[in-house]
Amino acid sequence: MNTCDSYFGKLTILNNKILRILQNKDLYFPVAQLYRNFNTLPPSKLHQQQIFIVLQKSLYNSNQLPLVFGDYVVLNRSTCIHTYNTRNRSNFNLDSVNTTFGKRSLQFKGAMLWNSIPASLREPMSRAKFKKLIKSYLTADSEN
Repeated sequence: MNTCDSYFGKLTILNNKILRILQNKDLYFPVAQLYRNFNTLPPSKLHQQQIFIVLQKSLYNSNQLPLVFGDYVVLNRSTCIHTYNTRNRSNFNLDSVNTTFGKRSLQFKGAMLWNSIPASLREPMSRAKFKKLIKSYLTADSEN
């Protein structure tokens, strides 16, 4: 999960070529439609989807994750941050990082992504429903 978005460039180009070949489409066919036809997401969005799934599990189903992920991310409402009831209580706490490696870590990148999604997606729900909603959100986001 610790990767730079620019590393997805070659993989995305190759994936686009494969989708064009499988669907027998020309070079000018819209890429978003290629992914929509196969009901999938581009590699960078799939990466984000997996990060969201891990974070959702860590919040609401931590028993389904290895113990090492137990305190990977901390919500602002946690008593180790503060006891105040703030408007950001459903956001993850962002630790300060000084390196690009730190910015790609699950703790930082995951917290940034989680804090950017609508509050309705941060609510407790079944994993299947969350996967469906987060995929819809990422599909709409990739079309913009």
